[in-house]
Order: sequence, then structure tokens, then C-alpha cells
Amino acid sequence: MLVLVEAENVTLGYRNKTVFEGVTFHFAGGVAGLVGPNGAGKTTLIKSLLGFLRPRSGTIKVCGYEFPAGVRAARSRIGYLPEGEALIPELTAVELVSYLAELSGLPSREATERAHTVLSYVGVGDLRYRKVDTYSAGMKQRVKLAQAIVHDPLLVLLDEPTDGLDPTGRVEMLELLKDLGHSKGINLIICTHLLDDVEFLADEIILINEGQIVSRKLRERLVSNRLYDVRIRGDLERFLVGMEKNSLSLAAPAEGLSLRIAIPDTLEPAIVFRVAQDTGCVVTRLEPVVETAADIVLGILRENKHANL
Repeated sequence: MLVLVEAENVTLGYRNKTVFEGVTFHFAGGVAGLVGPNGAGKTTLIKSLLGFLRPRSGTIKVCGYEFPAGVRAARSRIGYLPEGEALIPELTAVELVSYLAELSGLPSREATERAHTVLSYVGVGDLRYRKVDTYSAGMKQRVKLAQAIVHDPLLVLLDEPTDGLDPTGRVEMLELLKDLGHSKGINLIICTHLLDDVEFLADEIILINEGQIVSRKLRERLVSNRLYDVRIRGDLERFLVGMEKNSLSLAAPAEGLSLRIAIPDTLEPAIVFRVAQDTGCVVTRLEPVVETAADIVLGILRENKHANL
């Protein structure tokens, strides 16, 4: 089975600034979301996977082609939706998408046919003969998506695909991406700071912070753990030891005798009372919490910060 992205012990940077150091990253397929604070290194990683930024050390292989020798061949198998303005304003949508399809290796006639097809798919079909500089922000994003998929790529990299869209446009773009990734089986890596977007779309959520991959288990935490706010009376240290023995964990640092506990879906909430009984404590509060991706990310970033102090 082809591993779409293999980055081994990669160091990336600009001039005197190192952004990633010794990072290893594999992506076998599906829909992955790259999330993290502004400046975390998400766009830098995307640039390296496109061959725009050479690693200072380590190796990168995309779609089976090792960089830098295989960059040109890999790009014919990659689609890319860049952040911000990236269209040629004087061209109509069909001219632009056809042109970029030819640059990706399609013959002229096939490029034009494919351009019409994908523009209709993204919802620009009736307006495809208008110049793209007359389009709204939402329509421009649709054209950018069309050019990213026109050559039937093996992998599509999307940098902030819902950036600048109004609520309706954002929902429509997310539905398009969901259809591409889950119905049409196109492999997507989505780079964004909008956690709700990746929670809606991604099979795997990868958290990047300060040039490191901090966690790849956000999706698992969303579906495998249930959170409860718990307050106890008694010896906190003994209770925490009892939690560990029973496969319970803290989802956030304890605040006095108030705890947020993650309970695996294989256990019942009553396990908390059993731990309290075994450790000589009393549970005075046990309430379920709905944890979002944002809650998880902030918790992991806090844990990572404390670990690096």
C-alpha cells in the first residue's frame, strides 16, 4: 500500500530561523486536519510537501516520489488550494482551470472538458465564463478548489479552505470537502486554525505547536473518552493513584479537589465511586461534560507547555 506522505527526521526553516526540527510525519490516506496556533508551522509543512521548501536535513517522499529529485513528478499527483488570493484575474474560471489542468499534465482538450466538469461540481458552472476578479470571496474559493482537483490528483493539500467565507459559504465549502473526502475517496490534508472545520471533516486530527507534532490522537480522544467534572473530599494523591490503577486520567490539571476526568467508553461512570471508596474518599459531584476539539487542543497545549518548563 502506497504511503502518500513520508517525512523522516525532517528539519525545516527560513534563513536563520528553524521552524521544524527532527520531525517525522506519515500520512497513509483519508482526510487529515493540521491544526495549531498561528505561527505553529502548519503552512511551512505544507510548503515542504509541495517541494517549495527544501529540508535542511531528513527526507521527504510524497505520492511515492522522493524529494528533491521527484518533486516535478509528485506535483502531477498533488492538488493544492493555497491561502489568500492566488487567481489570475484576467481569466475566466474555465480558462483558468483549463490552463492549470494543462500545467498538471492533461492534454488541452481533456483539460477543457475536465474544467467544465469540476466547475459544475463546485457550483460555478453557470458563471464559468465570467472573469474571476468579478467573483465573490466564496466563488473564488470554489474556483481554487476546482483547479486543485481538475487533474484527478492522488492527494489534495488545502491551506485554510474556508478563509474569508461567510457562514453560508463556509458550510457549503465544508460540505464539498466532506463529499470529496468521504464519498469520492480523495485523500485530503487540510491546514486550518478553525477546529470546528477539522472536527467536522477529518478522520485524523494532527496538532502542531512550535514546530513539533504535539499529538495525532485528537480524533481518538473525541470519540473514545467521556469527560466528567468530579469533586471529591479526601486525600487527592490517593485518589489520583486509584484513578491510574483503574485506567482513568485527568483531562486537565486538577484545581484543588475539583477534577476533570476522562473515562474510556469501555467503563461506566460508576467507576469513579469505586475509586473513591477504595481510596477513602467521597465523591460530592459527578457531571458529564461535552468536550469539543477546542477543549482538547487547549488542554494538550497547556500540558505541553508545563512539560517543557
